[in-house]
Amino acid sequence: MRMTAAQADLRERKRRRSERLVSKTASLEEERAKTDQDFGVSHLAASERGSIGWRGRKEVFATSSGGVEELEGQKVQDRKPKVKRVKVQAEDEGREAEAREEDSKVEVKVEKEEEVFKKGKKPQRRKPKVAFEDEKLPERVEESRHLVGAHVSAAGGVEKAVLNSLRVGGNCFSCFVRPKMQWESKPLTTENKREFERLCKEHGYDPIRTRGGQGSNAEKRLVISKVVPHGCYLINLGNPDGDKRRKSMGAFLDDLERCRDLGVGLYNFHPGSTVGSCERKESLRLVSECINEAHAKVKGVTILVENMAGAGNVIGSTFEELKEIIDQVVDKERVGICLDTCHAFAAGYDMRDRDSYEETFRRLDEIVGLKHLKAMHLNDSKFDLGSFKDRHENIGWGKLGLFPFYAIMNDPRLIDIPLILETPGGDDSTMNEVWTREIQVLYKLETLPEDKKEWGEVLEMIASIQALKPIKEGKSKSK
Repeated sequence: MRMTAAQADLRERKRRRSERLVSKTASLEEERAKTDQDFGVSHLAASERGSIGWRGRKEVFATSSGGVEELEGQKVQDRKPKVKRVKVQAEDEGREAEAREEDSKVEVKVEKEEEVFKKGKKPQRRKPKVAFEDEKLPERVEESRHLVGAHVSAAGGVEKAVLNSLRVGGNCFSCFVRPKMQWESKPLTTENKREFERLCKEHGYDPIRTRGGQGSNAEKRLVISKVVPHGCYLINLGNPDGDKRRKSMGAFLDDLERCRDLGVGLYNFHPGSTVGSCERKESLRLVSECINEAHAKVKGVTILVENMAGAGNVIGSTFEELKEIIDQVVDKERVGICLDTCHAFAAGYDMRDRDSYEETFRRLDEIVGLKHLKAMHLNDSKFDLGSFKDRHENIGWGKLGLFPFYAIMNDPRLIDIPLILETPGGDDSTMNEVWTREIQVLYKLETLPEDKKEWGEVLEMIASIQALKPIKEGKSKSK
């Protein structure tokens, strides 16, 4: 049978370990000789050492006159050389244990590959990593004023999010700036900040820019950002428990400080829940108080409250509750909302045809004010209208259908507002392909008439997205 790479690696490791053992034996002999010289012990022949024993209570020493004398009753551990030898031996044994552990890992890998060969399959090999500079990136749509992107990974450093957005052809993006499900997090390094800023400028994701606000209205400029980080999921500013709310506040401030340090002007978060311990109005008030405190401590970041699906004790699912939060915030120039289409649909706001779409946005403008709409999350819904279930689906494949996304891409009120996909991307091998094609679908909708008979090409593109996922997701489940 042909030797696999893992088998060859194991053979090489065993050969090296054998060499290490020989080398270790020689080193121990040299160490013993040096120790004996330091304490006046003659270097006896190996056979004589074996008969008398290094660890016995009876030891043989060379005298200054060249004779041999025996020391009775002296314990070996009382002698200094013993300590030194034990230390050297322990270090060698530690290195040997590490080598054996590494070999065992390779042996397991060999066994798995042999099992695969027995079944007549070829072992899977990881594809070599390609340098970002050598990757073939999708073209970004530059002629549109609608900013479409996706929530991408920041694993390996927040600056990696910029590269991941480029991989899907996004003109804006969202990411986490700290772990989404951990209270503690490592601080951003100077290199993280510098590289994030460099890549944003180089690829047109300048985090902060302004529009309008000329002359006497200069102080009322709107901050428009192409980067909208998402808050940590553990944050619950509506919790009536003071200690738990303060813990959430710590993570909230950490998120905001990171946004400020990265030069990002927008940040969205989930408002939280009553946890069944207080009235909804009380919980909404607590959220507003936390936003006021955050505004006082962190400057330069506009906080966006995301609308929720309305399950259980979760607050912020209705436009009225979003308004109540904003009304109690002092600095209204630095507060807004991020509208999630799946959440809105689950909470009972219909958008599936022209009339329902316009009615939903009319109510949003009347109750909250479209001036506070600073970002959107574009997601279809797995469940029907008013289900109160937050389950995202790919564009055009859920209960919302394709029309709401057509309407959004042709709505002049949503120009320059980040439109961010949070749809299911499948596993790591499909995410980029899925979001790349969904972004292409959305920009394609912008060029089409409202007559659905003309949407044939887009429907084919949507079908190709679903064709990607079942095959690759099925493979990932079978592993």
